[in-house]
Amino acid sequence: MAKIGRPSKIDKVFYENEKQIQMMVEKGLSNTEIADFLKISESTYYRWKDSHPEFWEAIKDWKLKADKKIETSLYERAHGYSHEDSKAQWVENDVFDPESGEWKRTGRWEYADLTKHYPPDPTSMIFWLKNRQPAKWRDKIEQDVNLMGEITFKVIYDDGPAKSDENNEE
Repeated sequence: MAKIGRPSKIDKVFYENEKQIQMMVEKGLSNTEIADFLKISESTYYRWKDSHPEFWEAIKDWKLKADKKIETSLYERAHGYSHEDSKAQWVENDVFDPESGEWKRTGRWEYADLTKHYPPDPTSMIFWLKNRQPAKWRDKIEQDVNLMGEITFKVIYDDGPAKSDENNEE
């Protein structure tokens, strides 16, 4: 029996734009922004999520890939890391020209390979610890302030001696 109704646009929209969607997901764009790019409504986006498991699995995989990159970067920042780099430097030379009898300035580029080291970043460490062990590292510690028992108040008036006290003194 043939399906009734208009065919889904997912084959055309999703599969023709798969690489762009992957880049958008990995850059952290929201589902709403992706739906806008695909020129579909947000409700259609979520309907595709439910009715086309291959669509949603691809989105989830790309989101996990992006999250893994961030986790790796945070881990490196929290622990400190090193990476290879190169540096270019212009080196000047003064050369005597015997024909003109003058000194001329010449130069050349010199390249050097080096290793840059980045020490552990305290902000990344704090973020890591607060998320991994929130009970131990959170800023706000919840305190139970439920008081049980009696509280007695003593009210003291500072209006001078009471009149009954003055009468008793005489």
